Amino acid sequence: MTQRKPTAALEDAPVFHPLLFAACPLLGLYAYNVHHVAWGALVRPLVAVLLTAQALLFLFWIGLRNKHKAGIVTSFCLLALMWGWTALETLIAFAQLQVQAASPSMVYGALVGLIGVGTVAVYAANRHNRRRALVKTGAFLFAVLAGSLVVFLFLGRVFGLSASILIVAYICVIAAVLGWLAGLNRDFRPWTRTANWFAVILFGLYAALILINVPREGKTEPPPLDIALETPGLSPESLPDIYVLLLDGHARCDVLLTLYGYNNLPMLEALRALGVHVPPGAFANYAWNVQSATALLNMDYLDSFVPQEAPEGADAGPIVDLYHNNRFFEMLRANGYEIISYSPGVQALEPRAQVDRCLSPPRTLSEFEVVLLQSTVSNRVMQLVAYLQGREPGAWAQDFRRARIDYVFNTIGDVAAEVQDKPRVVFAHLSVPELPFLFERTGEWADPRIPRSIEERYLNQLHYTGKMMTRAIEDIQAQSVRPPVIVLASLHGPAFRGGIDPAEPTALAERFGVLLGTYYPGGDADISANPDPGPSLVNVLRDTLNTVLGIELPMLEDRAFLTPVDQPLESTPVTVPILDMDAIEDAEGS
Repeated sequence: MTQRKPTAALEDAPVFHPLLFAACPLLGLYAYNVHHVAWGALVRPLVAVLLTAQALLFLFWIGLRNKHKAGIVTSFCLLALMWGWTALETLIAFAQLQVQAASPSMVYGALVGLIGVGTVAVYAANRHNRRRALVKTGAFLFAVLAGSLVVFLFLGRVFGLSASILIVAYICVIAAVLGWLAGLNRDFRPWTRTANWFAVILFGLYAALILINVPREGKTEPPPLDIALETPGLSPESLPDIYVLLLDGHARCDVLLTLYGYNNLPMLEALRALGVHVPPGAFANYAWNVQSATALLNMDYLDSFVPQEAPEGADAGPIVDLYHNNRFFEMLRANGYEIISYSPGVQALEPRAQVDRCLSPPRTLSEFEVVLLQSTVSNRVMQLVAYLQGREPGAWAQDFRRARIDYVFNTIGDVAAEVQDKPRVVFAHLSVPELPFLFERTGEWADPRIPRSIEERYLNQLHYTGKMMTRAIEDIQAQSVRPPVIVLASLHGPAFRGGIDPAEPTALAERFGVLLGTYYPGGDADISANPDPGPSLVNVLRDTLNTVLGIELPMLEDRAFLTPVDQPLESTPVTVPILDMDAIEDAEGS
């Protein structure tokens, strides 16, 4: 009887651990963001990392002619360039703090010392063969010299000196380990079995963590409106399309003139020339975008529909739920409307179940994908590409926001021109002119390397936003196949010039005083029978539904509430002042 070799059971062992190791960092990031990231956000990055892992495995298999060794080498590369790189970035941040506190002589002295220790270590490791020891030591010193030239002549300009040194050193360590693995002459089949089991266990732990973190409670639903709604029998052909365009950080005219010295009357005049009604004393009901947007879309104050039993300091989960499952969309869907939303680029605000169609620029990264790339070697690669393009290295991480904003401006006219059987709501939430600063006055990239004050950067972006928003409204009016209703609102003002105390009058005016505009086909004649919607955002869509559906929603008292960032359910009533009555009167009279 032939005795079976101990490793016979491993001969046909599949090599799948690189695929699982590649997927684990993605699952780990998703596990801690499962409350705010839809599972669909996993699909594209998961396919990308699996294809990358499979391609690396195939290439190493061809080069090494051994699938088990190729699998170990591939897994090492993935672990080093994903999880290992995250640790490296942490080390870089720590080293940069230490370098800033130390003198240059101490820094260079430490580098020389480390090189000396490394040289002695290489020679000592090969001391049994003097010739080999000299060759290895010479190769080490040559690598140090080549790396130093790369750092001081090129990479230091891109990443900074300390970061570049650590990056080059880490890459050299990876290369050395890969060389050792490639030259190692042994049976790698037991390694494959161990790596497979370890990868399966790790993958299972992350999958379990996702299941544990999945919200168990149902989504928060807004209560019914405060009156019985009996809409008249309206045919779909008679209903207008509705465009809701939300901005972040566009201040009111008196705030811009008093605090920033900026005259916004030309934009207001351009909007009025298009028939847009711009109340000059408008203000937001809340100081933060999600709270303000949720109140606007639900046409009521948060304390009327957010569970009051929520503990002090509770997160914004119920508020975000009500942003996605809001009264405005619900009512219009019930009346035959199709809901179309542009992707805002903020993962927690990405359209969900109430939206029938989501519009986003093709081949553009999502926020989830950008965060994933920033934790791997891809971050430094993208920084290098941005530098070679003449941009600031970190600019690539905001390209996805810029692309989405331009996509709204450039395509909303085409959306208006689409012939549809149903009336539509077209919803766009744009993260401008607030931080991050992405645009100059004429639309080019806002380069942070150019020395400017934060106020100047803000005004440049505000100018571009106003120009493009005016053009977008003009495109809607010119190309829409149905009479359009347009609502333009900034969810909050900036916070660059107000007082340190958020309850101080100047700070309140800056944070709450916002741009607001509404357009109804035919001008004011169509809404003369409706009550004045008031200057705050909470009543705007009530007025829109009254006009479009012919109902009689009552207008609410205009109020504003100041809430801490970390306690979104804790609110304090405040009064929003007007800083310059002459500016308000000029805006009203223009």
